[in-house]
Amino acid sequence: MRERLCREFGLSLEPQETARLVQFDLALPDGQAVHLAGVLGPVHADASGGQVLLGPSRDMFRMSDYLLAWVQYLAGLVTQPDGRPWSVVLPLSAQAAKQPAWLGFGPALERDESRAPTAVRDAASARAELVRLVGRWQQIRQVPSRVYGATALAWLQASNGDQTVDRDSPAWGKAWEAWQGNTFIGRPGEADDRWSKALWRDDPPDLQQVLQDSLSLYGPIWLSAQGAIASERQERDD
Repeated sequence: MRERLCREFGLSLEPQETARLVQFDLALPDGQAVHLAGVLGPVHADASGGQVLLGPSRDMFRMSDYLLAWVQYLAGLVTQPDGRPWSVVLPLSAQAAKQPAWLGFGPALERDESRAPTAVRDAASARAELVRLVGRWQQIRQVPSRVYGATALAWLQASNGDQTVDRDSPAWGKAWEAWQGNTFIGRPGEADDRWSKALWRDDPPDLQQVLQDSLSLYGPIWLSAQGAIASERQERDD
């Protein structure tokens, strides 16, 4: 699968870097400074002189995969030397997809004219988006959060990215199944998770609240993603 993707994207078969240590500081609006550090890799060269991080394959794509690839894309932009084009791609495993299937961010992936290219293209805009994500993460740590990835992904896929929550939308039923589950086939929903039940045992949120909070975090990420996604069953999250 990795060799096939390298050929598809015109990447070097051998990575330029097996692991790149990245670290930098973010200045938050309240004056705090947050230090971010991590490892990106493997990083391959592409034919245009840019670089592409080719991540490990997945059996299915979850909202957490979109978030991971997005953070890797942003961190790469902040630290990319010489302003070279930077992209991130995560593939589906060969067992999960009969044809090449992937998601990611960056100019090397922007082939579908129906998907707008991401507006985040440089270090300054990447830092601004990381500040947004860190701010949401701090809120989630301090206050009980109604942010659920599988429910958000089910809505976004069914609505083609429409972030206006409407109970009459055809996407409502897909999101409802991801949230409440499907008893007919024995599939639990995110509301059935034991931690969710414990957190919301006195005042469970309704689907409208869950979608509004979840889409405020995940919506911009999903809309920026590029992909050739072959599997239709992707709505289950961790």
